[in-house]
Amino acid sequence: MNPITVVIKPPTTDVTESPTEGTKNCTIMFRLLVLGHLIYVSAFSSWAFDIQYRFRLSVLGRWIYRYWLGYPWPWIGIGCIAAISP
Repeated sequence: MNPITVVIKPPTTDVTESPTEGTKNCTIMFRLLVLGHLIYVSAFSSWAFDIQYRFRLSVLGRWIYRYWLGYPWPWIGIGCIAAISP
C-alpha cells in the first residue's frame, strides 16, 4: 500500500473572503444545475424515451428516477455543498 501524503498549502495573500461569495457560487451552481436538468429532461423525453421507459420499469431504475433524477433538489444540494466547500 502506498503511504498517504498530506500536502498543507500555505495561505494565500488574499485570505479575506466576502460573506456573499458562497451564496453567489451557490446561485451560479443553482442556475447551471437547473439548466442541466432541463436539458437532461428534454433530451431524455425525445430521442431516448424508449431507453428511459425501460429503465424506469426496472425496480432500481424506478427508485433512482423517482427519488433522484425526477427531482432537481439532490443535484442542487450537491451543487451548493460543492460551491461552499473549499
